[in-house]
Amino acid sequence: MISLPAQVLGLRDRGLVREGHRADIVVMDLDTIRDKATALEPHQYPEGVEYVLINGRFVVEEGKQTNALPGVVITPADRAKRQRQPRGVTFLPETKPLFATQAAEDYTSLTFA
Repeated sequence: MISLPAQVLGLRDRGLVREGHRADIVVMDLDTIRDKATALEPHQYPEGVEYVLINGRFVVEEGKQTNALPGVVITPADRAKRQRQPRGVTFLPETKPLFATQAAEDYTSLTFA
């Protein structure tokens, strides 16, 4: 995620690599990266991914899984916690996380002016 989408969603501690922010970073070797998944074995880790940090914790270190699970579901911040909104963006107060199992009419998200 980069800073503009994080700002639009009211995520003040994301979108920038800065002290006090939650870091989601991938370090990969573009010369060796390749997907090893196949139709018969779809759950294979790729090659060439050296490091992955989620919320500042390693989940891949030196090309190996660490089994850490620091990720969280990100939902729009409630109105009281958000900083100034970019012009033309409205957050509905009854926002919910979006899951594939919810019916389309249950979705409450952003409206753009």
